[in-house]
Amino acid sequence: MAVAKKIQTGTTFHSSFADGNPLWRVVKQRGEDTWDCVVDANEPDWAGTRKVFGGEEIRRCIAAEAMWNRFALRNADFWDSVKEGDTVHYHNAFGQFVRGEVVRDFRDGKRTLAMRPTALVGAWKDFDLPRWYDSGTYSEGCYNVRQIAEGNTMQPNSSCMWESPDFSRPNGPAADIDPTVLEPIDLTPPEPTEAQAEAARLLGILESIRVAVSHKDGKQVTDFVEEYRERILEAARIVANVRLVPEEDGPSPKF
Repeated sequence: MAVAKKIQTGTTFHSSFADGNPLWRVVKQRGEDTWDCVVDANEPDWAGTRKVFGGEEIRRCIAAEAMWNRFALRNADFWDSVKEGDTVHYHNAFGQFVRGEVVRDFRDGKRTLAMRPTALVGAWKDFDLPRWYDSGTYSEGCYNVRQIAEGNTMQPNSSCMWESPDFSRPNGPAADIDPTVLEPIDLTPPEPTEAQAEAARLLGILESIRVAVSHKDGKQVTDFVEEYRERILEAARIVANVRLVPEEDGPSPKF
């Protein structure tokens, strides 16, 4: 690891303050290794704020910034090295990989390369995938499933990319997973069981009752007695038309 440069008047470094991470500038030495510092005049917030720092803290901030700059350069090098149309794999965690295709993208005001997720491979759990619950609710799956469905692009850090020399391999059983040879997981929305479909139908009725008795957004209520009566009557009309037994070959629940 590189040794942080010698501290002197004019030395700059980033250090957290309030809810930001402004640039500080050393203005003078206060003691043997203690320094008066001020937030740089070009900072949009807290410019001119003064604080005394110990030399060890300043050196630690400088070293940390240098480390993150090296990470950023390695990340940029990786995305510069891939080619449009390449297949790459992002490691989400615990042997769960997202397969994707390298595409042209527009990020931070410039054209660049990124990945468009196309499939999940590896050790994903059932609750990460599209599924019905016995409660009659449907889950379209985890965030990455939605990214695939919507065709959104991503540019993960190179340390999370299988194809990168900086890839940080997971520990345990997941360490042996090679995502390049795995078949994609089927993300087709499943059909509900008969009980799940019926639960979904009844849950929809309960939701319509909840809407009926709830305050309508934007509606100005002047007569609360009349308003509450209307809500109760609307809920009663819904209940009166409820079929407790589903029709055969009735419509499937929507999701």
